[in-house]
Amino acid sequence: MDFIVALPRTQRGKDSIMAVVDRFTKMVHFMACHKVDDASHVADLYHREIIGLHGVPKTIISDSDASQPQQSSNSQEHSKEATD
Repeated sequence: MDFIVALPRTQRGKDSIMAVVDRFTKMVHFMACHKVDDASHVADLYHREIIGLHGVPKTIISDSDASQPQQSSNSQEHSKEATD
């Protein structure tokens, strides 16, 4: 799941795209949204467009960019231990 932002506004005022990729089939869903949509609206959009068509996914991976802080190596070790 990733967001493409800072696009020109559509006639309906949408200025961003939420992209959801199925890693197995490489199928992509592109959903128009607003840059300022909150988590509740994004979850509703995801439920309507993805879960409604394909069911609940086993995993969700969100691509983080350079503007988002990365996990420290210490916290990665703890999360790896928790999954082992």
